[in-house]
Formats: sequence, structure tokens, C-alpha cells
Amino acid sequence: MSYRVGIIGCGGLGKAHIRWWNLLDGCRVTALCDTSAEAMESAGELAGEVARYESFERLLDEAEVDIVSIATWPNMHAAPTIAAARRGIHVYCEKPMALDLEECDAMIAECDKAGVALMIGHNRRNDPRYDKARQLIGEGFIGEVRAVRGSNKGYEAGYGLMNMGSHLLDAMRILFGDVEWVWAHLRTDGRPVTAEDIEPDGHRGTGYTVGQTATVHLQCRDGPAGRAEWVPDFEQTLFGLEIIGSQGRLALKNPSTDLYHFPAPVYGPTEWGAWSRIELTPEEDPYGYPHTSPATRMLLEMLAQIEGGPEPPACGREAMKAIEIIMAIHEANRHGCKVSLPLADRRHPLKVWREEAGLE
Repeated sequence: MSYRVGIIGCGGLGKAHIRWWNLLDGCRVTALCDTSAEAMESAGELAGEVARYESFERLLDEAEVDIVSIATWPNMHAAPTIAAARRGIHVYCEKPMALDLEECDAMIAECDKAGVALMIGHNRRNDPRYDKARQLIGEGFIGEVRAVRGSNKGYEAGYGLMNMGSHLLDAMRILFGDVEWVWAHLRTDGRPVTAEDIEPDGHRGTGYTVGQTATVHLQCRDGPAGRAEWVPDFEQTLFGLEIIGSQGRLALKNPSTDLYHFPAPVYGPTEWGAWSRIELTPEEDPYGYPHTSPATRMLLEMLAQIEGGPEPPACGREAMKAIEIIMAIHEANRHGCKVSLPLADRRHPLKVWREEAGLE
């Protein structure tokens, strides 16, 4: 089959989406949309002579696309997804999926009702290095897993949770299953955050955000208690996961996000060993990840779903759970206690906090 793809959002990620889709046999980007003529012109140099629109509604109504690929800021993920679904158009959308659980639920419901695919850009769910890490953990390669540690990308906690937090928290779920409970503590200027610290319009369209630093503890179904930290100005190379076992460690961290092994549970004298990269065989990595595209396998699984296959691991239903963890972090921080998942209240906890404080 062949597919016509429309790109909504023509910034840096939009250009990446153009390359990803045009790499695939049978797929071609045929339309672009952005409110910035300059961004659309720059993306057009990569896409070639394709239709261009200043509103996503016009693209959806006029471009006759089969799939839309949404590369906008997070505050513009829900509206074009819902509009596309209502027109029977499949959706690939960047992370984070949406600003809150109400938006996520609406996106899933509309796509289910229309029978269209909804894929979210959690590319670690299709990364063979995570497949390999899960295999090694299951085989006892590093012994009994004692702890999992996640670290941020150098952003302040409020923005960082919504920006790369969905990747980091979803990565923990990939390896150890759904999160059962969360505890969190967020601070600004060295003190606990208050309702007055909440920003209703966070950086780069991230909605309600709060906090400079965050310490999060969470319990996954199939693993030990994990810890994740958001500390501004830390080296971006710290972003990723480290899994500590009784006989060694595994790490999936920037800048390459390759899989590494340390042959002891704690760091010590050089004779204990050093970090070494775990190479994947061609059978373990048939797509040449990441040299082809970090989305190749994910997009192929989306096309397979469109053609009658199962819902892929990076579907909207799974991506929503990363947003749910972020919402639980804010709820746990406010009340100073563990919060169990799933959440019954789908409203944004920070919005509720501001409303109850008379700030909305």
C-alpha cells in the first residue's frame, strides 16, 4: 500500500518527520502545515514541491492525506489529533502525548471511535537496545536488580518533566512494567513549591509546570523501587537510566544512549573492571538503529496496525501512562504522600491546586 503523509509543525522535529517518512517505501510527505511561513519554507526545501497550509484544519480538509505527523509543541497535540481522527486520518504525534489526562483520554477515545491508529513518539519502545537490556535483566546478567536510577537532561524540573520526562518515565515502564505508586518532592529556590510558583503557560507549550528540582520515587510492577531526579544545569550526558544489580550494572544514557555494562554492583578499584558497550547482532538490530532513523521500526509497526495488525507498543494507550505518572508526581508532591496509579481524577493537579488557591 502507499500512504500520503501531512506534516503539522515544520520546525526541527517537523524536518525530522519528513526524513523519517520519506525513508519508508510506499510513504511520501505530500503536505506541510505551520503558522510560520519561514519554517514552512525551510521544511519545503527538504520535502520538495508539496502542498502548504497555514492551518491544520485546511490541511486535513484539502490535502487528502492518509496520515498526519504532528511535530508541534505539546499544547498543540490534542486538537489536531482529534480533528484528524474525526476525518478518518491516522495520527503519529510527538511526545509528550498531551498536557494532561483529559486531553489524552479524548485523543484515545476519538481515535478508537474512528478506528484510526494513534502512535506517540516514544521511540525507546522500539529501540533494540532496550529489548536487549530487558533480555539481559531477565536472564540475570547483572544478578538480582536492586535499584533503578533515572537522571534528567539538565532542564528545570517543571519544564523537564513535560519535555523529556515522558521518555525517562516510559523507559522505566519498558524495563519493569506499569508504575504502581509515586512519591515526589519538588523545590524552587531551595524551598518546597507552592501554588504561587505554578506557571500556567510553561516553556515551549508545556502547559502547567512548577519546580526547579525534583526527586521522584516510584514502584514498578516487575522491579525494585526506582528513583528519578531533575536537577537544572546537570550535564545532558547524564540523561537516561542506570540499573544496579547484585552482580553488576547496565546503563542506557546519552550521548549515544548505547547499552553499557559495568561488571560490579559498586564503583571501585580499576581491577574491578570498566564500562563496556554491549554490541547488538544484526538479528537483534535488523533496522540499523539509530543510523537509519530512530523512528523506522515504530513507523513500520504503525503501518502494520493500519493494515490490520495489532496495536503497537508506542500506541496512545501506552503513552498516556507516562503522562499519568507526571500527573501523579504533582499530586504526590502537593499532598506529601504516595499516590497510587491509575488516577481516578483526570484533571491536571497543578490547575486544581491553583483553582483551590484562588489563582485561576
